[in-house]
Amino acid sequence: MIRDLKSRFITGIVTNGTGKQQLEKMNRLGLHDVISPNAIFISEQIGHQIPALPFFQKVCSSLHIRPEEIIVVGDSWEMDIVGAIEAGMHAVWLRTKSQEPGTSHQPFAVIDRITELRNVLSHTNG
Repeated sequence: MIRDLKSRFITGIVTNGTGKQQLEKMNRLGLHDVISPNAIFISEQIGHQIPALPFFQKVCSSLHIRPEEIIVVGDSWEMDIVGAIEAGMHAVWLRTKSQEPGTSHQPFAVIDRITELRNVLSHTNG
């Protein structure tokens, strides 16, 4: 799916954690074959944790993209969804747990399985 989406969108990864740990995960998943190293943003390397605004600002400045042009897909309401919306981005909530939103923020979409993302993004201008 990422390869398919990459043909229409700039794709990247935003994550909290240590560089070594997160890069090892990405290697195991084979993500280095489809995600440019310039589009991988790890909190330890940036110096800010998600959902801090400077983290998301770094993503925008590095990719030369305005916040409103970015869609963040994440499974943590507080970190991914609230953080992205507060930074002026769109957010797609991957509701993987039986959790309820903790705030009144309105995500761009809510999905229960990552495979639903393709359909959500088919309605956007890529």
